Amino acid sequence: SFGAAQAQLDQGNIMVGVASTLNLGGYGSDLMSLGFSSSKYKTDNYTSDPYKSVCFNLMPKGGFFIMDNLAAGLNIFMSISSEKDTGDDDKDTESLLGLGPWARYYYPLEKIYPFVEVNVGIGSTKFTWDYGSGSEVEKYSAFIFGGGIGAAIPVGDMVSFDVMAGYSSVTSKEKDSESEVNYKEVVGTVGITMGFTVYFGPK
Repeated sequence: SFGAAQAQLDQGNIMVGVASTLNLGGYGSDLMSLGFSSSKYKTDNYTSDPYKSVCFNLMPKGGFFIMDNLAAGLNIFMSISSEKDTGDDDKDTESLLGLGPWARYYYPLEKIYPFVEVNVGIGSTKFTWDYGSGSEVEKYSAFIFGGGIGAAIPVGDMVSFDVMAGYSSVTSKEKDSESEVNYKEVVGTVGITMGFTVYFGPK
């Protein structure tokens, strides 16, 4: 079986997977988080219309084992978050697309494979504001860094369910070098990443 043989972690094997992150900290619909929320602002004599937020991310990856138990490859980072004012339909959206390397080291036990993973990436973020009289769009370069500790749980001879607790950071900088304002935003997320990985070995 997958758990007993541990052959899927051997040098030369290929792995592909996809995961998503559930945010454990922060406020609202930050990038690299997953969820839906609704909020209102209240005072003694005023209650705002609800603000509805949605955030979604997907991280496909592919790689191979450069030695037994040590895999490396490329991640694709895709994320979108938006907030809508239900009173006037104003909406702001932030999206991220990036690419970068990752590495994961497994410490295989009999029925579960603990691991440590790190990843970095570069890409771009786009902010879009839609309001009654029009819209505005701004684009920024992005640097992505993250990692954590987790475990791969075999669910078959070639598939594992992966859970990782860790931290991710997205730093956005303005692309326009002629701008008078040096804008930089850093979004840090502590979360749980969950996904599935498929392993391919030599026939």
